[in-house]
Amino acid sequence: GHVFESKLNRKTTQLNGALMEQTRNYQNLKFQSYQESPFFKILSPQRFPIIPAGRDFSKKLKFGLIVGFFLSLLFILIRDSIREVLKDSSIKN
Repeated sequence: GHVFESKLNRKTTQLNGALMEQTRNYQNLKFQSYQESPFFKILSPQRFPIIPAGRDFSKKLKFGLIVGFFLSLLFILIRDSIREVLKDSSIKN
């Protein structure tokens, strides 16, 4: 009983020591790999678009410019109308 128990304790201590050493080695390797790796990690490689932007892009650009022009005109007209109404109401008071 007593001899078996002491052998078992020695083996357990030995295995715990080996486990601690392996854990320490793993942590050191993990730390070294973080130090050697770049600061930013690329998650996926870049891919070029399959269909290049051609005439479709120029059509969208022209449409956007025209819509933007008319929206800005509408904004200016509404702004000037509001200013004029406010100016007229301040003159009456």
